[in-house]
Amino acid sequence: MQRRKIFRVTKKEQWSNVTILFDLSSPVSKLRRTVHHDHKYQSSPTIIRRRLFDCEQRLKEKEKKIKLQKRKINRLQKKV
Repeated sequence: MQRRKIFRVTKKEQWSNVTILFDLSSPVSKLRRTVHHDHKYQSSPTIIRRRLFDCEQRLKEKEKKIKLQKRKINRLQKKV
């Protein structure tokens, strides 16, 4: 039985990290590309607070809508 060996070669680029996996028992080498997008998700505290406020407002609106729907369902159930 032949033992499988895996060699990892990592090449770092400016925006991505490329990892190539070579498997000696397989004639085909596997390529796995991982892209790091951390630079796009760094937000300022002001933007985070604004998004939080917007999300809270949307949540309140949805809760009001659900409350009205429940009332309507209760009224219809009482009629039946």
